[in-house]
Amino acid sequence: MTAFGRILRLSLGDGVAKVINFILFIYVARILGVEAYGTLEFALALIAYLQLAADAGLELWGMRAVAQGERPAAIAGMVMVSRVTLTLVGSGILLALRPAFPEFTGLWVLVALLAGRVLIQAVDLRWIFMGRQEMGIISIGLLGAQLVVAAVVVSTVHHPEDVWWVPVAQGAGAAVLAGWLFIRWRHGERHPIRWRVGWPSVRHALGPALTMGTSRALALLSFNFDSVALGFLASATAVGLYNAAYRPVAAVLAASSTYFLGLFPILARAHGDGGREFHQLVERSLHLTLLASLPLVIVGSAFPGEVIASLFGAAYRDAGPALRLLAWSALLVVARGTLRQALCASGHQRADLWAAAGATAVNVGLNLLCIPRWGILGAAAATVASEVVWVVSVAAVAVRRLGPMRLRWAGPIGGAALIGALPAVLPVPLSWPWRMGLVLLLYAGALLAFRDPWAWAVMRRGKETPRP
Repeated sequence: MTAFGRILRLSLGDGVAKVINFILFIYVARILGVEAYGTLEFALALIAYLQLAADAGLELWGMRAVAQGERPAAIAGMVMVSRVTLTLVGSGILLALRPAFPEFTGLWVLVALLAGRVLIQAVDLRWIFMGRQEMGIISIGLLGAQLVVAAVVVSTVHHPEDVWWVPVAQGAGAAVLAGWLFIRWRHGERHPIRWRVGWPSVRHALGPALTMGTSRALALLSFNFDSVALGFLASATAVGLYNAAYRPVAAVLAASSTYFLGLFPILARAHGDGGREFHQLVERSLHLTLLASLPLVIVGSAFPGEVIASLFGAAYRDAGPALRLLAWSALLVVARGTLRQALCASGHQRADLWAAAGATAVNVGLNLLCIPRWGILGAAAATVASEVVWVVSVAAVAVRRLGPMRLRWAGPIGGAALIGALPAVLPVPLSWPWRMGLVLLLYAGALLAFRDPWAWAVMRRGKETPRP
């Protein structure tokens, strides 16, 4: 199997698991109500930082070491012991900071249970299989773990006071995944794990690991700082409404992440083979991601209240205006995704890191300024503004480092214009699912009207065709 085929295996399993997770959180939000759901989302946002600190880039470092021929048994003990130690230290620091956090009902029970999940994930061996490119094993584990989480949540969470079962279910899923990967590793590994860990080996690993983990830290900060800030500056209800608006956007971004996971090695290989094919792939990826994301974005911005009420229930309808703004952030994230992969594939990852740092600083600053005055709308506006900064900066860097790129905007933008004109040309009232279907038909018609045969050929046959 080709390298891309192995990555596709991981993407498929991860994609299905994320779809199950999205549906599961809709169920949880409906059962818990806005305030309890907001408390859960705030706890998840806090634990994401503990998880990042507990990993410290060691997963990426271990993955690279295995890919370069290092024996897993020689480094597995060091990686696991270091991650467990960092988890315990980080949990202690989080507990010491408890007086500074808002006292939402049941928050610290959730935090403690979620910290247990992070501890289980610290001994997760997926980085070994990623380094070996044994993606099918990970894919099966991810799907099985998510099914366990879903089974536990659906069977136990029936009232708002059952919220603590959600982190218990996630911990059970993490244990299933860790156990599955350990069994598969033991099945094929003849050498025992070396548990004696010396400080020189830890220091040797942490240096490059922290460097590689910095970009992930910035991405996380840009993604969920708004939820954390809302918890401090607003209320649990605001966190619940905002995350209800963000969940459909996050689902789109989760789907795009599997695409970019497969795109990176293709771009890296093309860059090594020569610049012409590399530029063509970047241009085509930009075009395709624009084609795919625009209709989803405009559906979210045209029918935000209906989408929120249909998914989460009428209690969350106030999240609609935030979804209208956040939908456009999805378009910006997808747009910069191709450019970031192109920069990293061509060896310009440091330039990408600086662009990420600048946009994250804007995100943090605007959230602190806007949330006290405008609440969840301020958080959504800050997210969109920081994504604009990120896209512009990474595009400028890409043009300077990689050269100008030829883009075709007529089909996607024409389709967007037709969708935007829909209310004026449709006086007969229809339910929102019918209107959404009409939106997608209009968009498809626009691709024909604006003569975008290359895009149609790609979507119809699943392969590239020459562009004029």
